[in-house]
Amino acid sequence: KRGDKRMIIVRSQDRETLGKYVEIKVSENVVTGFSKFGSMSVLGSYSCRERALEVVERIHKCLLEGVNKDYLDKRYRIKQDTVFFMPVE
Repeated sequence: KRGDKRMIIVRSQDRETLGKYVEIKVSENVVTGFSKFGSMSVLGSYSCRERALEVVERIHKCLLEGVNKDYLDKRYRIKQDTVFFMPVE
C-alpha cells in the first residue's frame, strides 16, 4: 500500500521501552526510534557515534532478514514478530 512503512519492534537499551518503529536515527551517539504516529523514543546511548551506527546496521540486517514469521504448524497458523534488543554497550 502507498504510504506504508516497514516497522520493527525494538526493546530499548534500558529495557523500559518496547515499541514498533518506522524510522531509526542516530544523533551523535544516541539511537532514537519514531513510531508511525510521530512519537520519539531514545532506544540506546553508546560510547561514540561509530558504535551507534554499528547498532543501526544490525537493525538494518534484521530488517533484511525479515522481521515477521508466518507459518503453519500442523493445523494452526503461527505469526511471530522478531524483537530487536538494543545492545547494552
